[in-house]
Amino acid sequence: MGHFLVEQGNSLVVIEHNLDVIKTTQWIIDMDPEGGMHGGEVIAAGTLEDIAR
Repeated sequence: MGHFLVEQGNSLVVIEHNLDVIKTTQWIIDMDPEGGMHGGEVIAAGTLEDIAR
């Protein structure tokens, strides 16, 4: 279903921890694991290839 939405020109935001799902994305935003006042920082953003470097 997600691929269908993107093919129709829509954006799809997914919050996921499953690496098999993450590998199929076009863009990744990785947030640090802390929550509240001490969390929510972006630690990496880009394609899977960018982040893997």
